[in-house]
Amino acid sequence: MLRRARAGPRRLAGGASVSIALAALVYLPKLAFADSVLYSRVLTTELLLNVAAVLKVVFLALATRFAWRCLSFFERGNPVRPAWLLLTAGLGLYLLGQTVLSVYQVVLRVDTPFPSVADLFFQVSMIVLIVSLVVFLRAAFFAVFFFAVFFFELFFFFELFLRGGATARSRRRSAGYTVPVGRSSRPPLRACRASMIAYP
Repeated sequence: MLRRARAGPRRLAGGASVSIALAALVYLPKLAFADSVLYSRVLTTELLLNVAAVLKVVFLALATRFAWRCLSFFERGNPVRPAWLLLTAGLGLYLLGQTVLSVYQVVLRVDTPFPSVADLFFQVSMIVLIVSLVVFLRAAFFAVFFFAVFFFELFFFFELFLRGGATARSRRRSAGYTVPVGRSSRPPLRACRASMIAYP
């Protein structure tokens, strides 16, 4: 089961890597060979725009799928789970907008009207993505606050332990007892302090 859970993100990452490599292989050489026969007759500007529109849909689909997979790793009640849900929804809405835009560009081969249904998906997705960022920051703040409280309590109990030992030694001295400071007394004291540090 764990291998299957890990295989999903690996396949998504592999698909994204292959898509990025293909895009770089097609578009980067045009920067140096824009006037070549390859880019003037074979890979024309119109063809590259159509390929770019399809690649945008592929990348957004991979991003949406990856966000959904990350969402499934968090149990219900986890403060970061709503953030991943909103991120998935925002990417999905942006994917729908880009799909509508690609239909105009690639299938219908007409100028995209403005405003269109794609713009509606784009605007709503921006709002959802901004809200997801706020929820992410809120979850991160609570995580940092939790660890800060934990380490503060650890330091507080350690300080109480040191003060308690000093108070006990002063009381013994005032009562006329001598506190042993030889080597035989040091290991138990160190072991006690180590156990007090490790226990919380």
